[in-house]
Amino acid sequence: MVLAMYNTLFCLLCFVSFTDANTSPTIDNFVYRVCEDTPKGELAFKINASDAENDPLTFTLSGPNAAFFNVEKDTGRVFISQQLDRESNDVVRVNLVVSDGPNRTPGELTIIVREANDNKPTFLESSYDATILENTPVGASLFSALATDRDISSGGIVYYSIDEVVPNSGINLFSISTTGEVRLNGSLNYNSLSTFYQLKINATATESKKDIHGVFANTTAQVQINIIDINDNKPEFYKCGDSCVKAAYFTGEVLEHSFGSISINMTVKDLDRAPRTLLIMDGEDKDVFSLEPQVLVSSINVQLVVKQPQKLDYEVKQHMVLQVIAIDEEESTFRSNATVNITIKDINDNSPTFPKDSYKLSVPEHAPNGTVISNFTAEDPDTMDQGKITYRLLPDSILLYFNVDSRTGTVFVRNSTLLDREVRSLHSVTLQARDSENQTGSTELEITVTDINDQYPVINRDSYQVFVKEGAKCAVEIKVKIFLICQKRTTEGLDMKLKGKYLVTVTATDTGGLFTNTELEIFTVDESYKVELEFTSSEQEVEEKLNEIINALTAATKATVKIVAIRSDTAALARQGFCGNTVIVAYFVYGNGSALTSAEVEKMLSHPDHYLILRQLGLKNIGNAPLISTEPDPLQYILLGIVAGLVIVLLVLLTTLLCTRRNYKRKLKAAKAMKSATMVTSDNQKSAAVVPGTNKYTMEGANPVLNLNMDTAIALGLDEETSDVDKDSLSSLDNYEDFSKETDSVKQIIKEEDDEERNGPQVFDEPLGAALALRNKKKDKNHFGLTLNNPAFSTTDL
Repeated sequence: MVLAMYNTLFCLLCFVSFTDANTSPTIDNFVYRVCEDTPKGELAFKINASDAENDPLTFTLSGPNAAFFNVEKDTGRVFISQQLDRESNDVVRVNLVVSDGPNRTPGELTIIVREANDNKPTFLESSYDATILENTPVGASLFSALATDRDISSGGIVYYSIDEVVPNSGINLFSISTTGEVRLNGSLNYNSLSTFYQLKINATATESKKDIHGVFANTTAQVQINIIDINDNKPEFYKCGDSCVKAAYFTGEVLEHSFGSISINMTVKDLDRAPRTLLIMDGEDKDVFSLEPQVLVSSINVQLVVKQPQKLDYEVKQHMVLQVIAIDEEESTFRSNATVNITIKDINDNSPTFPKDSYKLSVPEHAPNGTVISNFTAEDPDTMDQGKITYRLLPDSILLYFNVDSRTGTVFVRNSTLLDREVRSLHSVTLQARDSENQTGSTELEITVTDINDQYPVINRDSYQVFVKEGAKCAVEIKVKIFLICQKRTTEGLDMKLKGKYLVTVTATDTGGLFTNTELEIFTVDESYKVELEFTSSEQEVEEKLNEIINALTAATKATVKIVAIRSDTAALARQGFCGNTVIVAYFVYGNGSALTSAEVEKMLSHPDHYLILRQLGLKNIGNAPLISTEPDPLQYILLGIVAGLVIVLLVLLTTLLCTRRNYKRKLKAAKAMKSATMVTSDNQKSAAVVPGTNKYTMEGANPVLNLNMDTAIALGLDEETSDVDKDSLSSLDNYEDFSKETDSVKQIIKEEDDEERNGPQVFDEPLGAALALRNKKKDKNHFGLTLNNPAFSTTDL
């Protein structure tokens, strides 16, 4: 029920919010027109925008062109903040944002800049020269002086007029059309009228009011007209102003190192009709300038043009004198001379310079503020910079320590407190000089801060702890920063009656009487507490890991570890066949002066919490490590079973081989006995052979092998791999011819068997062996052979 009411209330609120939503304002106009000559601060236009709820609107302009306008935030009125120029930008676009509070409407305004007559006409050339014959007909076109106006519409139409003619008598001789064409209105007379005319042409734009500069848009151009006559006079030099007068001395001015022409108000006239006059220069500095023009065909104004500006140096020469010679080209005897004096004016073309590139200075530390370190003066040959050079120190960070008088160049101390030699003893400073046109020169200053006795000695540690053997003398090195290094020595042996601890105050005093104290704690330790720790690492490795080793030992014993010595245990290692072991000799001392024995240290280091870390650091003989139980590995038992099985198989094979060899030897011996038996004579022996193991019949007529053909080799256990010697020995039994005759081989066998009997009585396993043994008895000298007649022993028994 509650959930249903909550959903109904939520939908009602959403409906009310939707019906009461505030709409965004609307921009009604995006294009406006503004005249380019609208003054700054004047109203340009008002932004048209509306809002359905009539909420108050605010207006904001942005974008690159927003700087041209200033908008009233609440009214939307836009004022000019920068002057507009249609010729530069005829359409200006500005971003606009209109807001009624909760809603914002962006847009882009387009401002069209309207034309205003604010440009004056411009001639295509700054000046015009014309040369005409004195018999030029009236109405002839002399030249055109065309001017243009950047303004459009009617503001771009140009009207021409001749405002001035020199000499004034020729005011009616010339006219100019609406197109800028200059014409001759009257007749010229070379003898009675002027031979040179100078016109001032005015070009005026059509406009109904003054432009933004407060004047009507117009411009002027100078026109020089020369009249040509016949050649019957020598050329002459004139100075022309309102009128021209003969002159032989001219002056001009030029800025040093500058290009361009020099006006010397020189005019060369030749009263002859159509003269050709050649102008040449003479003098020491003639190569610096050239004359324009160099060849004259009429009276014309002559100018000097600079050719080598590098030689115009005010600091070297202030004046140059030239001789100008005018020669009639048709008649070289017609000539005139004029002197021109050129004055070279100075410009600021030099930077200030210091007498030296660098200076080495010194100042005592903590010198009072305002202490003068040195005075510096930069030189500048330019006249306009005399007395106007200013000074400053660089970089700006150096101003924390020093400063310079900007007018006099005096360098002085600014902050006495920061000037501390113990903090910074050398300052590198750049002293810069600047002239009236911001040209700079500099020099480097190395300011050394000299020392004064203002620092207490500084001992590098607040306190010292020293461990010495009981009864020994103590030598302690105490390092004092900067000033000295001292040693504190006891004059007599230390005694354990003081319970192993001494407290000594050490005072470090410098030559100025300033001193610093520190506390020295001396612990006496009996040599019996010395502990030697053997490491498997080399001495160099132990040195590198010494901090780790000390930390581990301290953590294990909770005592202060004092390392006495680190050495390589070379003698012990040589006996054991090892190399690289190192011995650390140390004491383990507590703060109360008590120490640990070797056994106590070994017990603590053998603790499972610490011995593994020490083992990794190379310590050996620190006690047995705790046994770590491991689970049985089934694979080991499988391998052991396989190995045991292989051993059993090997033993079986070896036993079989031995038995086989024994059986083979027995059979071979039986074969040898058989062969020997066939050679023995007997009364009851038949003539046929008696061969045991064959199908031959014996004297008793028995057939021991069932009258079967049997291979002797098979019967004796000999296969194909049996040696040929064995087979031949068996085959020899079948080739018996004379039983009563003993061969040499049989005799040899009998001899070998006799030798065997001499060694003692033999024990036979079978009756055959015992029977064969009887054959070996020696025969009588009168008896040819031995006959065995034993009815109880037959070949069947064999």
